[in-house]
Amino acid sequence: MYKRQLYTFTLNGNETKEFNLLEYMTQDTPAKEETMNATFQSKITISTQYAPPKIYNTLAARECTNASNCTDTSRVFQTDYIENTTKIVFQNEMVAPTEYIASFDESESKDGSVKAYVVANEEDPSTYTIYFQTTGNFNMPPDSSYYFSYFQKVTSIEGLEYVDTKNVTSMAYMFYDMRNLISVDVSNFDTSSVTNMAFMFGNDGSVSSAPVLQELDLSNFNTYNVTSMRYMFSGQRNITKLNVSSFDTSNVTNMAGMFQYMNDLTSFDISNFDTSNVTNMSDMFDQLHNVHSLDLKNFDTSNVTDMSYMFGNTSGITELNISSFNTSNVTN
Repeated sequence: MYKRQLYTFTLNGNETKEFNLLEYMTQDTPAKEETMNATFQSKITISTQYAPPKIYNTLAARECTNASNCTDTSRVFQTDYIENTTKIVFQNEMVAPTEYIASFDESESKDGSVKAYVVANEEDPSTYTIYFQTTGNFNMPPDSSYYFSYFQKVTSIEGLEYVDTKNVTSMAYMFYDMRNLISVDVSNFDTSSVTNMAFMFGNDGSVSSAPVLQELDLSNFNTYNVTSMRYMFSGQRNITKLNVSSFDTSNVTNMAGMFQYMNDLTSFDISNFDTSNVTNMSDMFDQLHNVHSLDLKNFDTSNVTDMSYMFGNTSGITELNISSFNTSNVTN
């Protein structure tokens, strides 16, 4: 016996979605008078695949099929510009390029104080460089998650020294899946207010084409307020050395997949990591094929509940020190 029923659920407090569910019983109920109008209770569990939202302050967030007809011109770029841009340049002067295909007012107040210009590359006119111009520095918004992601053909980002990140609290997915990015200079980033660095340099590890980024200078990163570093470097297969020795991880609770799929990584020092508040270490070192030793004797794992696949496929490790591990709260 089955019945098709339309249900309306409220998600995230205010968003509603309709689901057409098919209810069925393993066998028909007896056609007796006392069961004809019986009331049954059931529990419905809805599981969804996570899809990264397009945040309003992301460069690629608002796309227009026709730029001239955009009613909301806050960070509007045609899909063609997003997919075929190879370079992003920040400039602290307002001088329009001599030849540009499109221009946008990127200022929050719509006063023209921040302009974006799309210019066709001379060597290949089917690709573009986007210039961002303002006088002084660019003030990044508090939620700068996904800011450069989706520009998958970008090979370089210039002028980041003019970008002010002191008010940023989230850098999650900031450079996510930029697999053609050759280098990025984040040495001037002020990260003192950042709480979320999840997937900041992460890539989709299931994709066969590896990102080309080979080094990161994170020596000036202030990570005292960061609580999530999950999958922060996941998928960066070409980085061989990673200096995170200066990281303050005393407030981090999630390190899941932090170094996953860093296949070419040979050395990194995490002996100073304070993991006393970490609850999730799943996938943390998964797929580290070229790391030969891990000294984790200083790891405090007293609050960790999930260690699933923590050392999955670490085929190169010959020496592993986990002598201090406290697994009293581990459930996985």
